[in-house]
Amino acid sequence: TINLSKINTVLYVGANIGQFSYTLKKLFPHLQIYSFEPNQDIFPILKKNSEQANTNVYNYGFGSRTAKRKLYYAPSASAEGSFLKENLSQNYQRTNVKNISINVLRPTKASLKKLKVPAKIDLVKIDVEGAETEVLKSLKDINFNYLYIEISLKRKGENKPENIAKIINKIWGKKATLLLYYLPAKDSPAANLLFSI
Repeated sequence: TINLSKINTVLYVGANIGQFSYTLKKLFPHLQIYSFEPNQDIFPILKKNSEQANTNVYNYGFGSRTAKRKLYYAPSASAEGSFLKENLSQNYQRTNVKNISINVLRPTKASLKKLKVPAKIDLVKIDVEGAETEVLKSLKDINFNYLYIEISLKRKGENKPENIAKIINKIWGKKATLLLYYLPAKDSPAANLLFSI
């Protein structure tokens, strides 16, 4: 586990409306949290929640290159927004699926500096509904101590804990130790993993 009282910075990619960062900030007010959410339809909610919690928010996604991309989401379930349309039907048949253009940023040293996001982060959280491998690889200019990542299991973008550990070893030259594997339900399409780096 992580002693959150002893860390200072959190990078959250795929923040949605800020549930995780809002809770963290309320429990650990000293944390500096940098939340990224590309969906401009829900970004105002994230911004409002972040003002109450005094966190930094950015209307971008992370990816292998800086570009405009399509994001699919259902307004009734914005937390399931994905680059992969088929992933929206992982739990329920979603209606009124929207297809919007979003800004994706490749987080280089220069782009992070421009946004005043530190290149040294204590905890990185990634929740991107099937794009976790691409997002993790895009973070090569960021050094971090812990990774809390949701990986896809029974949907497009399927992943395994050992694959995440291999990516970390290959890019950062460090061993990733799995501290937690949490499967919300037996048939869940995703699991949450916590690694120390």
